[in-house]
Amino acid sequence: MVSVSAAITYRNCIRTGYPFMEAILSMLPFVDEYLVNDGGSDDGTRESTRRLAETFPDKIVVYDMLDYPSSKWDCVSEQYNKMIEDAAGDWIFQGDADEVIHEDDHEPFRYILNHLSPSVDVLEHPRREIKAWRRLSSGRPYHPARTARNISHLHQRWPGYGGDEFLDDTGWIKHPRKIKCDVMVWHLYVVFPGNNLEKRKNDAMYIAPGDKYRVEIYERYKDREGKEYPDRKIADPIPNLPSLVRGLIGWGKYRVREELFDPDWLEEITGLSYC
Repeated sequence: MVSVSAAITYRNCIRTGYPFMEAILSMLPFVDEYLVNDGGSDDGTRESTRRLAETFPDKIVVYDMLDYPSSKWDCVSEQYNKMIEDAAGDWIFQGDADEVIHEDDHEPFRYILNHLSPSVDVLEHPRREIKAWRRLSSGRPYHPARTARNISHLHQRWPGYGGDEFLDDTGWIKHPRKIKCDVMVWHLYVVFPGNNLEKRKNDAMYIAPGDKYRVEIYERYKDREGKEYPDRKIADPIPNLPSLVRGLIGWGKYRVREELFDPDWLEEITGLSYC
């Protein structure tokens, strides 16, 4: 039976509307450890991360490696590569703060990893973006390479590849060492309109400073005031959403739910034990 580590790094997710808690918890029943780095949040994200780690002390390991805007991409690479170096699992899943895995995919995912050919080192996942809770993105899904065997010289290089590709000392890991799997990654980037202004400012000013396009976005948005969006009922949400995500439908703005710290509630909503 293989073991699995997951790793994620983020900053100020509450302000910018990244559902980081749901992202972690959607994988927590499946992985043997989750390595989490907060890059210096000042909006309550760090405190929520610490509290979640106290709720699941046998699963979550918290790092505090700070992000620096002047060298953001190199810094993110450093953070991920430190966690990859520390990961104890046979496989590593690279999480994002706005992506979740469906609970029905946990057992199939584990089965895939336990039965893969030794020659396969990387899995690509289909990724679907959720559009305002009512529809999925159209066209063929994007396939990020989010799962990798914990091999020698495995690393991430965000300046060149944006974090969706694992590399080894030869560069990109290519086919046939890299294959597609059927385990869906659900992308929740734009589902909270009340956080979208802060998200755009953050992405332009912080995630890629120096990039002309993103700097132009920041110049357009930096002095705007956020609009209030009330929570509202959604009549026909997308069917078969992950259980953790369904509690977010219709929210105008992202906030951390108290239930996310309750192991009994989580066991009930996912059907899996966290012991």
